[in-house]
Amino acid sequence: MGDLNPLEKRLVRYAEDGVMLDLTDGQDDTSEAEMIAWGADRGVRASVIRDILRGKVSLDSDPHGIRLRGARIIGHLDLAHITAAIPLELRNCYLASGADLSHAVLKSVNLSDCRLSHLKLRDSHVAGQLNASGAVIGNDAGTALNADGLRVFGDLILTGGFTVTGAGESGAVRLLGARISGQLAAKDARISNNTGPAFAADGLQLDGDLFLDGFIAIGAGECGAVRFPGARVGGQVSATGATISNKTGAALAADRLRVGGSLLLRERFTATGAGERGAVVVLGADVGGRLDMTGATISNSTGPAVNADGLQVAEDLLLIKGFTATSGDGHPAIELTGARLGGLSLDVVGIQDFSGSIGTIVVDGLVYGGLPEGPTVADWLSVLADRTPSYKAQPYQQLAAATRAAGHDGDTRKVLMAQRRDQIRRRAVSALSERTWARATGILLGYGYQPWRALIYLFAVLAAAISLAIVAGGHHGGLAHTSRTTTPNSACTTVEQIGVGIDLGLPLIKTTARETCTTTATTAGQTITAAGWTLQALAWALATLFIAGFTGAVRKT
Repeated sequence: MGDLNPLEKRLVRYAEDGVMLDLTDGQDDTSEAEMIAWGADRGVRASVIRDILRGKVSLDSDPHGIRLRGARIIGHLDLAHITAAIPLELRNCYLASGADLSHAVLKSVNLSDCRLSHLKLRDSHVAGQLNASGAVIGNDAGTALNADGLRVFGDLILTGGFTVTGAGESGAVRLLGARISGQLAAKDARISNNTGPAFAADGLQLDGDLFLDGFIAIGAGECGAVRFPGARVGGQVSATGATISNKTGAALAADRLRVGGSLLLRERFTATGAGERGAVVVLGADVGGRLDMTGATISNSTGPAVNADGLQVAEDLLLIKGFTATSGDGHPAIELTGARLGGLSLDVVGIQDFSGSIGTIVVDGLVYGGLPEGPTVADWLSVLADRTPSYKAQPYQQLAAATRAAGHDGDTRKVLMAQRRDQIRRRAVSALSERTWARATGILLGYGYQPWRALIYLFAVLAAAISLAIVAGGHHGGLAHTSRTTTPNSACTTVEQIGVGIDLGLPLIKTTARETCTTTATTAGQTITAAGWTLQALAWALATLFIAGFTGAVRKT
């Protein structure tokens, strides 16, 4: 105690009594400039705090531990590899030389509202809560908060205006491989790094919830501004109203993220990224609840807005109510190749690209439960035909299965017919002969799904044949009684003319009209004969197509 200054002696006594030593005079907000101006009366050497935790200064510290507020910590606070039996609480303190708690084993740590040049928590163990709410950490030369391998058995709190500025490709805030038993709360946090990731949490293991509501992150580089690849969150992830930006890479990189609850990127959530990977990347992610992007704004000037290939969502994927996804020219706005969703709600109006054209969406292999909500079946068919990069059969088959399961057989036929049209239009059928045949069956049979069309055309042929017989045969002398009648060469009756028309326009079905009424040698008679051959050929062809379509002999897809 003889080597301690008066303030340090007070701190020891307060630690023995478990009382907060408050030097702020009740001032909650203190600027960094004011902290820098603090004099010797506010100074506590970092080595003294270390010695108290080690039990070298006081052997009888209260279980409440060190509780200090409004002090200037002189020197580097080196607590690396320390095992302390009491908590450490430094509130509203100024640590110009930063703090190193790497490999330390501590009861709990509270650094709320502190100002630090850097904070190291690599492989440290905190038995209770780690609270850095309101802390400001700035390091222009590297990582500001390094917590790789951190183990927290309570909550990690980074709220209340928690602000970090870092530099370098390693990231401003690092939580690689960290394990947190409680929740991680970073609501309204502000993190920036102009030369690398802002927040890197690769492989994070979080048993509770992750709160990033109002979170603002500015990062740089291909690795992404905010990173959660391979992370696992036992509860939900909420980033409502968060803003993430990266001019040279992904805004949010969450490949293989596992979320036990819902993933909420909604209500003014804004992600601005660049590059071919996408602005929001959730490749192979697995969400146990819903993925809600209602009202989100996601943009990428040089690549996809949302890259969700292989995504799995147990409940619904919601892309509605003001959701916008804007991609770079030539890139799809949303990629959902091989995704599996419990349900899908989509507002296609917000899918666009920077050129002002409608944006495309990749849905090959996408599987969802029920019918897509938002767009009608007709709207969804328009998306598949006009907003996908190329023809793929699976999206149509998925929609057909959904309409069939819902009992909408008419819609199912429309979907399958639309599939065949798209297949032909985009030349997925390469042979000219096959495309020609497909177009013909499309007109005459609805690609085999509407064989009754052939009957309509057959009745049209019949009507044409009857009209021909009446007009050319009756009015122009093309038909006359045969020698078998009592009035040879006289005009046929209207009934007989109709009978001749039926004989010409229907296959298999014949009347006896041709026995009493036949064509003459006149031009009109020759016209009836020649046209009759064509009409009979058409009638036979249409009848054959109807039977083929009805029995399913015509290939439908």
